[in-house]
Amino acid sequence: MDQVERLLAGIQAHSKEYIAISDGIWDRPEVAFCEKYASETLALYLRGQGFRIREGAGGLATAFTATYGAGGPVIGILGEYDALPGLSQAAGLSYRREAEPGGPGHGCGHNLLGTGAAAAAVALKEYLEQAGVSGTVRFYGCPAEESGCGKERLAQAGEFDGLDVCLTWHPGDENHVVCRPYLANVILTARFRGRASHAAAAPELGRSALDACELMNVGANYLREHVPPEVKLHYAYTDCGGYSPNTVPETSGLLYYVRSQRVAEAAAIAERLRKVARGAALMTETRLSFRIEHRMYDYIPNHTLGQIMDQAYRQVGAPRFTPSDQESAAVFRQAGGEGLALSERILPYQPSRECAMVSSDVGNVSYLVPTAQLYTCCYARGTPYHSWQLVAQAKGPAAHKGMLTAAQVLALTGLRLLEEPQRISEAKQELAAALEARPMPAGTQDPGN
Repeated sequence: MDQVERLLAGIQAHSKEYIAISDGIWDRPEVAFCEKYASETLALYLRGQGFRIREGAGGLATAFTATYGAGGPVIGILGEYDALPGLSQAAGLSYRREAEPGGPGHGCGHNLLGTGAAAAAVALKEYLEQAGVSGTVRFYGCPAEESGCGKERLAQAGEFDGLDVCLTWHPGDENHVVCRPYLANVILTARFRGRASHAAAAPELGRSALDACELMNVGANYLREHVPPEVKLHYAYTDCGGYSPNTVPETSGLLYYVRSQRVAEAAAIAERLRKVARGAALMTETRLSFRIEHRMYDYIPNHTLGQIMDQAYRQVGAPRFTPSDQESAAVFRQAGGEGLALSERILPYQPSRECAMVSSDVGNVSYLVPTAQLYTCCYARGTPYHSWQLVAQAKGPAAHKGMLTAAQVLALTGLRLLEEPQRISEAKQELAAALEARPMPAGTQDPGN
């Protein structure tokens, strides 16, 4: 058995352990920065495999790093494990039934993501042991991808310093290596404070914070005409000002997402929204508290790494599903057309400058170190992210097979990079060229600030 066969076989040999870990995390979904069970379970497992564990990475209670080896190259592997609020769902059911009323659920498959990434790290560790070569593998337990931009916080703390490359994956409904950028997303809050009063008896004494929010949204709607067409503005009320129409609302607040193809552009538009908010406060004679909460950078695909990962993917092959897997997935399929519910093909690697209509804090890492990521099929075609339908499938046999395939591709990609370190130099040169063409947000020196 050669090194590649041994690497891939090692993941299969541990498959029952990985499935148990993933299912355990699915059974105990935890939202952003509360992933105590998930982080402790993965850290404990990796410690048992010989990794050096450092808890509280970046000052985050549910973040950690697990490191094995010495010397270079240093290969990072990103794992996530946070769930989404309000998406509790019984496993395997194609109709809505909450496992815990009002509880969270893994509507993005992060129970699979973190476990599959850890499995890849263990496989690379075993390769380093057996081959006796120089190199370091470092697993990152990354909390709060869904709502807290955990990797931004890790970047601010310098946790990615010293890495040569970074690899990751995500559950999906197709099999492919990511070969196009993601949108940047600047997240901001605007809170207004006015003066409460009786809305009928003394309205002239009141100053409505809710009116300020309404006016800010009106201004934002006019702003939409004067930004590039690909820019997206999303908002939600974080404080509606109360539930009594007979009281002038003293407080009210908004949460805004500003998405664009480049983080510098998104940050500039966020500053224009700040002016809109100031105008709303001026018109209503309320006080404004405006804060940029997070800068989620646009993801920079590294095609040097992407091509290596794609070659590894084709050597491993797509997940292999049984007729029973396909039949179970068919009831969840939401995309039209003919063909199998679970994809058994690997899409061509075709680099594109067109942005995918998603954002991820993996983008912050991609500005710091050459980064590559893949998707493997874990659920039925057309299943929307952040849905109870995805939660229902994230504990099934098809999801497990996709997770183990991802682990094999990540591990084989890492092996190739250890064998051909000159490709890492090429990847770094590619990233340097990409950064030269990307302006940074005003006042920002690196993706962590």
